[in-house]
Amino acid sequence: MTTLTRQRAALTLAVLATLLGVTSLAALSLGSETVSLSRLLAIVGGWYAPGSATDASEAIVLQIRAPRVVLAGFVGATLGLTGAVLQSILRNPLAEPHLIGVSSGAALGVIVAGLWPIQHALASATATWLFAFAGGMTTLVALYRLSLVSGRIRPETLVLAGVVLNGTLSAVIMFLTSYVDPARIFGRVVWLMGNLGSVESQVLWAIGPVLGLGMTWLCLQGRPLTIMTLGAETAQSLGVHAERVIRSCLIVSAMMIGLVVSLSGMIGFVGILTPHILRRLIGTDYRLLLPASVLGGAMFLIIADTVARVALAPTELPVGVITAICGGPFFLWLLAQRRKQVTG
Repeated sequence: MTTLTRQRAALTLAVLATLLGVTSLAALSLGSETVSLSRLLAIVGGWYAPGSATDASEAIVLQIRAPRVVLAGFVGATLGLTGAVLQSILRNPLAEPHLIGVSSGAALGVIVAGLWPIQHALASATATWLFAFAGGMTTLVALYRLSLVSGRIRPETLVLAGVVLNGTLSAVIMFLTSYVDPARIFGRVVWLMGNLGSVESQVLWAIGPVLGLGMTWLCLQGRPLTIMTLGAETAQSLGVHAERVIRSCLIVSAMMIGLVVSLSGMIGFVGILTPHILRRLIGTDYRLLLPASVLGGAMFLIIADTVARVALAPTELPVGVITAICGGPFFLWLLAQRRKQVTG
């Protein structure tokens, strides 16, 4: 296992946390109406005088932008973390919730849940998340089984199966959306491309602890995941039950992906871009990489959502468009690098 000092880990996470804080403040400040830093700090700290010009900005910052920034942070952190976990347990650096079809499976679950309208808000949200979890988990299990060849996961088979599943599930989603409720097809398309502007603050209070627990549990798997990179026999000798770790990580990852997809739609490339950049900066030790992916993923999606809001203001772009513009070329570059490694 690679050497990792507490001082290095603490310094790295402190730097990333500071950058995340600065990014969040910038996101709260920027928009169709720019809020100055002094006014923003007054709003956040509650230092402004009632009846002042800051009152109007308060509604914009606290009621509109703050919930969106918090949601972007949660979603980005989840996608960044689960991307790093999936790349580890599936032994494929190209694995990512969106690209291998897990997000599509969860989105299909959301669409199916919507076919049975439930009046009670909490029951409806719970049913939606359960269907999303079931869809994401089913896709993950199918991918895991399809990529096993002679008891070993074949990376090229995993990517191929993921692409096929992603395309098939996306086609089923569009069929259900257009056939069952044609009047809502435009809204569904926008949601499928990523939408962070439609979640209320009360929902954030409900999902925050759930996602926090999931992230904490996955980050605690950094040691066994790092040991597993040394090989099955070494992991077994060090007391790591690889199959148990893989199974539990897949279940928790599917639960978290299902939850964020039910809230924000399908947002791609966060889970592949963030862990790869961090690996080059801080190394491959998962004890540090996993919590760093939480902070890095949150920061990346907050930046992407801010760009989506201000690039063509007052028109708002789906945040998935921005992440795809950033992540698509990066994914092609990764494919080219892997091709050089294989042929070289």
